[in-house]
Amino acid sequence: MDPSLVSSYIFCDSAIALWDSLKQVFSQADNYAQVFELHQQVYALRQGELSVVNYAKTLASLWQRLDYFDPFKAKCVADGIAFHQRMDRERMYRFLAGLNAEYDGLRS
Repeated sequence: MDPSLVSSYIFCDSAIALWDSLKQVFSQADNYAQVFELHQQVYALRQGELSVVNYAKTLASLWQRLDYFDPFKAKCVADGIAFHQRMDRERMYRFLAGLNAEYDGLRS
């Protein structure tokens, strides 16, 4: 830890209390400006000159960042499963929508 920060956290009585305090101050989770920007990038992305593999990797990377910055916390297991199934379908639709015209047959 940077020495200039020590005085702000000296009274944390455990490692978990210190971690929770640091996480609250420095975490980017729930950064809705970042979430908005990532959604814009996902919806603007097209395969273009990318190979299908690189296009899929780029989308997967953006979706991983979205999952981090805007996590879903299910109340029960069934809700979590249903949510993830829906997200998988939506992501498949987004992937297909961004493919070049030569892959139109896959969309039908």
